[in-house]
Amino acid sequence: MVGVCTRCGGPLLQTVYKAGIEKYVDAARSLIEQYQLGQYYVDRVDLVEKEILSLFQGEEEEPPPQEQFHLTDFLKPRKE
Repeated sequence: MVGVCTRCGGPLLQTVYKAGIEKYVDAARSLIEQYQLGQYYVDRVDLVEKEILSLFQGEEEEPPPQEQFHLTDFLKPRKE
């Protein structure tokens, strides 16, 4: 991945954000507690949370607004 479209050269935007993943960590912890699933699952969720932090380390929570391309722009014939 080079961060740009190989066809048009436009920037590729990240579509998965930290907050979109983290919200499930709390839900998982609640289920573990509610159903008394044990330490194994507590440890697994802890590891997943650490992995999330390492993947998104140094990134902003919300990206700055960028111009978004439309699907019709992509479908136009390539200029060579």
